[in-house]
Amino acid sequence: MLLSHFDKTKWVSVEFGNVVANINATSKDPLLEGLSRVVGLDDMDSESLPLRRWSEIHDLSDGTTFTRKFTAGQVLFGKRRSYQRKVSVPDFDGVCSGDILVFEAKNEKMLNNFLPLVVQSADFMNHAIATSAGSLSPRTKWSDLAKYQFCLPSLKDQEKIIEIVSAIDKTIEAYQDLPLEAQRGSLLHELLSTGGNDWIETTIVEVLERSVGGVWGSEPGMDQEEVVVVRSTEFTKSGYLNYHTGVKRSIKTSQLSSREIKEGDILLEKSGGGPKQPVGRVVFVESDIPSRFVCSNFIQLLTPSIDVVIPRFIFLVMWMWHSKNKTLEYQAQTTGIRNLRTPDYLKKTVLLPPFAEQKRIVEIVSSMDEVIQSTEQAIHDLKALRISLLTEILSVNDNG
Repeated sequence: MLLSHFDKTKWVSVEFGNVVANINATSKDPLLEGLSRVVGLDDMDSESLPLRRWSEIHDLSDGTTFTRKFTAGQVLFGKRRSYQRKVSVPDFDGVCSGDILVFEAKNEKMLNNFLPLVVQSADFMNHAIATSAGSLSPRTKWSDLAKYQFCLPSLKDQEKIIEIVSAIDKTIEAYQDLPLEAQRGSLLHELLSTGGNDWIETTIVEVLERSVGGVWGSEPGMDQEEVVVVRSTEFTKSGYLNYHTGVKRSIKTSQLSSREIKEGDILLEKSGGGPKQPVGRVVFVESDIPSRFVCSNFIQLLTPSIDVVIPRFIFLVMWMWHSKNKTLEYQAQTTGIRNLRTPDYLKKTVLLPPFAEQKRIVEIVSSMDEVIQSTEQAIHDLKALRISLLTEILSVNDNG
């Protein structure tokens, strides 16, 4: 037990509002105050405390009012329910949205560097979510957050905890800074650009035995078959499917028989994307996919013909196209949604090497994918360790 290393007799039960101040300083014209950086809810990151994104005041054109001032080292917390898992600590002075609360330690009982760890803890997040109110966009109030009770370690133990968590964070950051994705992309581009006299020209659609749109279905129990629907949310950066977070739905038997996802399938995002991410991401379905899985109607399900091509090879081609922004020419935008002109995209020309060369390319990239997946697993495990550590510390309700 981690707690055995601390002197719990000096820990005290406190209310959040007794040791933390809610900074309410505002300004109607922050530019005149010499503050040019503004932070909105979308600039905050649920994966990292440092604040890496912001806008300049002259860039704002949507009429949003940014009125709450903050200073470097204070803690930013989104009070809207959908943003409450975002906690940031800026290293600059600026202004932020009124939907962002600004906290700082207000007395000698709490170190300011310990405050973000409290706000990031699972218990605090659960309290914030439970106290959110409002029908359209639920928000939590400072008066409710101020009542949150937790066990505050002594200053000496706070320093130890900060040191432990900082070591975990630095390790996570070191893993995240590894340029593995960029190296993978460069390697893949080189392998697929080599060409040869025995490479033939074909199209994606010509090497498929199945191409069908997905289905969203109905609430569980409302139709014939119970299934799990995967969305583009389940697409990972390296192009593999995280099926653990799919949504339980129900669909017709005919839809399941024609759309069930199988090993070797490719899922193509045909609606989605964003300002910095074109539509057209792809994932490859591995052998461990459970049964009764289908994809949503924003995704096209593709099954390559194994008599013509190695499925993973075609996936790598399509993954590289997206990474090089080659899906942009097939992107259409309507009512703010980016759509892929799927029939045209599937007619895109691809150079296909002999099976032996396809296999060689797949094996080379797969070796690198194993390194990437091991790194992603290490990051996941470290984040889980961080969460469990904070939960173990802050959920203690007695001094013994």
